[in-house]
This record gives sequence, C-alpha cells and structure tokens, in this order.
Amino acid sequence: RKILWFNPPFSTTVETQVSHKFLCLIDKHFPRTHKLHKIINRNTVKVSYSCMANVEAVIKSHNKKLLQKRNEQVQTTTRDTGCNCRVKESCPMNGKCLTKAVVYKATLDTGSQSFSYIGMTEGTFKKRFNGHESSFRLEKYKGAPVLCVDT
Repeated sequence: RKILWFNPPFSTTVETQVSHKFLCLIDKHFPRTHKLHKIINRNTVKVSYSCMANVEAVIKSHNKKLLQKRNEQVQTTTRDTGCNCRVKESCPMNGKCLTKAVVYKATLDTGSQSFSYIGMTEGTFKKRFNGHESSFRLEKYKGAPVLCVDT
C-alpha cells in the first residue's frame, strides 16, 4: 500500500485546523465516484505536522556546536600543557610536564663521567620521565625505556 504524506509546518500562531481542512478537501474533490479515488483517499493520504525549528534556532544550535568543539580543543590543549605534579616546585619541566611530543636532552652525571641523552616522547613528557626514573630505581624495569647514550 502506497501512502502519500502531507506535512504542513507546525506553528502555534495558526489557529486553523490545517489537517482537518486538508482531509475535507480530499473528501470533497475525490468522492467515491471519482476515477482517482482509488489512489487519493483518506486511507492513502496521511497528514503529519512538520515540527522543524526556525532558522534562528538552527543557526544558534550550529554555532553552539562549533563553539563547544573549539572550547574542548582549547581545554585539551590547556590540560595537555599543564602540570599535575604534587609538588609544583619539583616539576622537571617547570610546570609543563603534561606536554605531548617532546624532544628533550638529559645529562647523566655519574660523578666521574658525564653522558648526554637525547630522547623524545609520543605521549606526555611526565610519563616518559617516570619511565626513566623507574628503570634507574627498580631492577625489573632495567631496560624498559632503552637509553641511547651519546658521549
């Protein structure tokens, strides 16, 4: 069964019963004796109000969505370049230890010798730094982030 839909826009300011008037017109112009009554009648033509938002509401929601995405990006950038160290004074990056994709140079001083190490992070610097510290302190992590020492 094929159904034809009539979707007039809904408005609270319109007091006329548009759907009722439309169906009365169908009854009047397509009576049972009409040759198109088989195709156009109350069983094959349905009415449903279209409840679309007005243009102002559509533009406001679109702008809100764009601004929300931009605010999330700004917050993510701010959060990533921040610091969550418990003691801010001991932060190895002066308050920017959550920065991602960092190339860094460290100097290892053993007392008798001094070594330079150049490394890079894919994640945050803090995670990489903590990995290095763990490999120095704990036996089970002794080669975890492999150090490539350049003398």
